[in-house]
Amino acid sequence: MEPLRSPPDKSVKRKRRKIQCEECGETFDDDYRVKHNQKYHMDMVKSNKLIRYKLANAPKNPFEAARKKPCRQKAQTSTVTSVGATEPTTEGRQKSVPVDLVEESVADVVHEMESEAPSTSTQMVTTVPPLETTPSSPPETCDRGEQSPAVSTESDHSDNDPFRSDGWTDCVAGLSRIAQLTDECKRILNDVKQADIPNVEFWMVEARETVSCIQEECSQFLGTTDDVLQLVEADKRQVHQGDMETSIEHDPGLRGHVTEDNQRDYLIQLGPCQPKLHCFPTNQQTPHGKHNRFSSKWFAEYPHLEYSITKDAAFCFVCCLFKKSISKEKADPAWVDLGVRTWHKMKSLGKDKHGRLAKHFASECHRASLSAYCSYLNKNRHIDVQLDKATRNARIQEAEDLAYNREVISMLLDVSRTLARQSLPFRGAGDDKDGNYHQIVQLLGRHVPILSRWLCDERMNPYRVTYLSPQSQNELISLLEAELRQRVVDEVNAAGMFAIMADTTPDESHTDQLSVVVRYVTESGKPVERLLAVNKSLDKTGKGQAGEIVSAMDKLGLNTAELCYQSYDFAAAMSGKFNGAQKELSDIVGRKIPYIPCQAHRCNTVIEHSCNSSTLVCAMFDIIQELYVFFTSSTKRFQPLKEQVQAVEKSLMLRNLSKTRWSARAESIQAVWNSFEAIVSVLDHIGGNPDIDKMTQTKASGLKKKMLDLDFLATIMFMKNIMYKSKHLVEKLQEVDLNVLDAAVLVEATMKVLSQIRGNDQTMTDVVEASCQFARKLGIDPEQQFSCHHRKRRVPRRLDDRPDTDVPLNLHTFYGQQFKEVLDVHITRMREHLVQFQDPLKPLFSCLQPPIDSSEAPSIAALFPPAHTPDPSALMAELQVLAELCPQNDLSEVIAKSEANKDALRLANRAIRLMLTAPVTVASNERTFSRLKFVKNVLRTSMTDARLCGLMLLACEKDLADQIDIGKLAKKWSQLKKRRVRLQ
Repeated sequence: MEPLRSPPDKSVKRKRRKIQCEECGETFDDDYRVKHNQKYHMDMVKSNKLIRYKLANAPKNPFEAARKKPCRQKAQTSTVTSVGATEPTTEGRQKSVPVDLVEESVADVVHEMESEAPSTSTQMVTTVPPLETTPSSPPETCDRGEQSPAVSTESDHSDNDPFRSDGWTDCVAGLSRIAQLTDECKRILNDVKQADIPNVEFWMVEARETVSCIQEECSQFLGTTDDVLQLVEADKRQVHQGDMETSIEHDPGLRGHVTEDNQRDYLIQLGPCQPKLHCFPTNQQTPHGKHNRFSSKWFAEYPHLEYSITKDAAFCFVCCLFKKSISKEKADPAWVDLGVRTWHKMKSLGKDKHGRLAKHFASECHRASLSAYCSYLNKNRHIDVQLDKATRNARIQEAEDLAYNREVISMLLDVSRTLARQSLPFRGAGDDKDGNYHQIVQLLGRHVPILSRWLCDERMNPYRVTYLSPQSQNELISLLEAELRQRVVDEVNAAGMFAIMADTTPDESHTDQLSVVVRYVTESGKPVERLLAVNKSLDKTGKGQAGEIVSAMDKLGLNTAELCYQSYDFAAAMSGKFNGAQKELSDIVGRKIPYIPCQAHRCNTVIEHSCNSSTLVCAMFDIIQELYVFFTSSTKRFQPLKEQVQAVEKSLMLRNLSKTRWSARAESIQAVWNSFEAIVSVLDHIGGNPDIDKMTQTKASGLKKKMLDLDFLATIMFMKNIMYKSKHLVEKLQEVDLNVLDAAVLVEATMKVLSQIRGNDQTMTDVVEASCQFARKLGIDPEQQFSCHHRKRRVPRRLDDRPDTDVPLNLHTFYGQQFKEVLDVHITRMREHLVQFQDPLKPLFSCLQPPIDSSEAPSIAALFPPAHTPDPSALMAELQVLAELCPQNDLSEVIAKSEANKDALRLANRAIRLMLTAPVTVASNERTFSRLKFVKNVLRTSMTDARLCGLMLLACEKDLADQIDIGKLAKKWSQLKKRRVRLQ
């Protein structure tokens, strides 16, 4: 029996396929069918019966399989039928043959088309729409990482090109990256197996980092594929209504004529209308006892069969799509326009009497439509529409290169961020290649294959770029700085109210640097202080300083209408009432900005003035400084002291006296007091050692004598307690989260403790008596020494004729008087500064200090910036409610309750945030200056102002620097200007 298709060409080697006989179950090559039929089914061949075959391991529904794997699996047919022979008729036309033969020939046609197309694992193959589709069910998505096989015309194929978007190629590039990392795992495993003595720790770290990279790449790959699949699903659902003159229905009974290619594309995406109803309607015109309804089992036998729910009729899908194709003159219009409802005639009526289904799907008109359908699908695999293998591979390689470039630039950005946040220099002394930036990149290159390839293949890069030059470093630093500063500005704008703090200091190049810090309250209700800018200060006057501060705010886009407070140190140029920065800033803004003096600076000033009020205290500090200079100026003198001090429990080495931070002198006093006996012992050894020069011996003996003086002993014993109380106060005031109300409470508590010491004479007596006992322990007679240095001078009789009635002077009275003078100055000055601190914030202290007094609400409303001024009556009502919620009269409870009910008590929460916004000190500016000594040290004095500002911001705001998304920042880097290395 002659097959329908033409004999294969002997010169072309055909790929064999395994098929399975459905009659006997045997599996063999497809070219063995004739011998198989003659051997096992000769009786069926003689009786002209159909012998059914199917592809081995093929699914029952080939179209469903093609839908599930459109990019990997070729179109297959579910049934291959072989018969004995079919005699050709005249003019090359053949007789009507059973539908199985037609399906076999269609499968061969599809197979021939696939054999002509490039066969690669990533070849895009257009498949037949799914079979199991209801009118309301959308088409399913394709496999992960692959595009949907959308059918398009030649006019619009560029819009539907699956390779046009970078999503699909990015997936391939990501999978390639995962494969490279997997190879790296094999290398690591091979190295540890071949090593004689493996380094377990190094191997574990390297293996863990590689696996972490694989995990990250896999997570990114899955995310990208999910995004691509969502786009594919959206494309499947989209109907190009703009090009359609009339809408098209999926139901064949309502469909009408299909005239446009975009209508065909839409219907092909949806597939044949094959609803699966629980029970199909009955045709009452069918004779009794005959099959009177449609059966869904026919869909499996005839994949192109359709059913219309509205008309209760059957249609042919491909004939509806290509109604006007060739050889359609004698076509039955019922399968296209009217529909077929004679259900009792659909199947076979007996021997050699085929039903309407078999007749139509084996008819010449259906074959013509099926051929047109195959040609239409094949058109989308044309070289003008679908990218060929070389182009696709080029796109994949391009995606891999872009991912490679992104990763390299991300690494360089991360290196820049790390060096900047650690305040480390980037460049070397003479050659940049000896700098930290180059060396860290080289270090990473020795362990990271991607960076190693970037450095080793420098000649292969466009224009040999490596982005390691100083200009590239400045660009990366500027980009990091802009991203971090934008975060700060966004948080400040979201807060709505902020305070400004400023201070100046000279750097290593003897240039004044102005540090501008902003204080605001975050959304969670926590006060924070962030560095805004570090700029060169050219005008030291109050007007110049205020102008530079306002210029910094305007440059960053901060609204001065939301400025609530300003705070500076005790310098006249900043705190002056008439020409200071606080006055000039209010004039520039156009309204009075409350000025809050820095309490840490004021406390240091108070300590300085109180210490200078007593000659004994000044002499004590002089001796401590002389001791520090004497021992640290020579290693021969310092080493014996170091050995003696280390043997003392809880000992401290001698410390230099700070000239500006008087509160830090408490540690210098404590160091001398804890190691007092050790210091005296070393001085005694040096003074009596004949091997040491006479000048050093004399200096050591003189210092020993000063240390064993009763004045020094009594003063250091008294001042160590007073200085540490002041030090604890200053440290507490410098905390960022401290509010002005709690700060005032701390200052008042410290004044109260000092006042108690001042008013208790017994305490003074106990301190003097303790110093006398310590002096006796050291072999000193305190009474004799006091009488020698502080003997009473008798008044001449011409001035006092009764000198015997004068009050006698003893050591307890003398030292008590000296110490009370120190405390009087300390307490008085502290009280004066506290009044100056509370004066601009009187409404806050009188209203919000527990218990809450809501009657001061109008005064608080006046403190708000113009953009957020509340209604006084509404604010008073909410403060009353807040007071009822806080029965414990605790400020922390008030703040917590206000934040918990901020949606209900908006104005009261605003008042609490206004109080939290008020700064207590400018300690954040001082911390900036401490960091400035590392960033711009003596070896980096030629640094530009822009680079200094960026490095300072990254070094001071480390928490925000760590939160920067390096991947997004790399994309911004590529968009700043036209790059020689593309990232997207």
